[in-house]
Amino acid sequence: MLSDTANSRLGSLLINKRLITPCQLSLALNLQVSTGMRLGEVLVHQGILTQKQIDQALARQSRLRLWASILTLVLGPLSFNALAGHSLNTPKTEKPPIVLSQKPSSTSLSFTSNRSTQQKE
Repeated sequence: MLSDTANSRLGSLLINKRLITPCQLSLALNLQVSTGMRLGEVLVHQGILTQKQIDQALARQSRLRLWASILTLVLGPLSFNALAGHSLNTPKTEKPPIVLSQKPSSTSLSFTSNRSTQQKE
């Protein structure tokens, strides 16, 4: 299915359906720029396609873009999670437990004045 905006352009759709050639598209695009007409209007005016063919292609273009939008909404969050290395089925990992030293420290602190000094027991 075509979901990319470039592949859902009218010219690409018409070429993929083999209704026009890349050369015909190029010429029509040049006429479109110089005349200000829409691509479909140029192709009909030149007698390359009928208005019915343009209408069918525009309907297909509209459906493709609608489905692309829907898929983006549905799969967008899934794609983001996959890119971030997360899986929706994987439970969150717990932090490793903190291991305390088995041997108590024999060093204690005592405070005198404003200085701290260490004393061995």
